Amino acid sequence: MELIKTGIALFLLSFWLLVLAEEQEEQICDTRELTQQFIKVPAKVSSWTSSTPLDLYHCNGFDYSVAHIFMDVYLQINLTNEDTYQLYQGENCSQMLQHYRDDQRLWGLVRRVKLLRSKQLSPFQSTVVGIRTQRPYAVKLRVWIKAQFLPLISEINYMRLAVFLGGLALFVMSQTLVRNAFFYYTSGCMIGVLASLLIVGFVVYRFTPKVRAFVIL
Repeated sequence: MELIKTGIALFLLSFWLLVLAEEQEEQICDTRELTQQFIKVPAKVSSWTSSTPLDLYHCNGFDYSVAHIFMDVYLQINLTNEDTYQLYQGENCSQMLQHYRDDQRLWGLVRRVKLLRSKQLSPFQSTVVGIRTQRPYAVKLRVWIKAQFLPLISEINYMRLAVFLGGLALFVMSQTLVRNAFFYYTSGCMIGVLASLLIVGFVVYRFTPKVRAFVIL
């Protein structure tokens, strides 16, 4: 009976310490603001008793305006190998830390989800980013792209603008296109071929072994 009471007491004590550590971690959420200038971070030294800390950053977002209507914001980091770092992001510090804790509990399954570790940030909402790596790196915001020849639109993504104009053209020409049998069958065949190629490419990518490159000094 005493052994059961001792086990319950130890379980409650460990649970309380875990909750207290998470609350302290949220309170110590000290972030650095991301800008379009590189922030250089030196290498870290970790031991068996301490894990690699998270580097926390935040992006305040841009104002809603016509100048930012086709703008995209990306996180640019000079580490090309995705296996050397972990990236977490959320709307606030608590959400980002929750992704980090879930990743630790689920043996790294969260970091394999490309959507959660995407480098694309919301242009108009505040975003908190956490980077965990032992290697030195540099990070900055990349605003895509500056168009100096347009006075009202300062920074745009040309692909987003092209898709918008293409969709607008299809909407204007929709009454004519729906009655065209050639367009109907051609578009259906193209969608089928592209879908088949995407499936084949995905299968080949998943089952093809990755070749690691070695540099001989």
